[in-house]
Amino acid sequence: MSEPSVHAGVPAGPGVGAGAVPGGEAVRTGVPEVDEVLARLGEPDGAGAEQWAEVYEDVHARLAATLAALDRG
Repeated sequence: MSEPSVHAGVPAGPGVGAGAVPGGEAVRTGVPEVDEVLARLGEPDGAGAEQWAEVYEDVHARLAATLAALDRG
């Protein structure tokens, strides 16, 4: 038996777009700050691994800061 997909329930699409998971459509959370950060995931489309690493590091840091701000209330 195979493991369920991490992106189960995300509709498949033609490619990676702004804020999209690979092979899926744009992810929308309804939280503007989070949606803005996720939109960065579409920026390096077709770029090399070094540019992807920079984007992922930035996205991670910005999401962590957003979560910390929510915790502070």
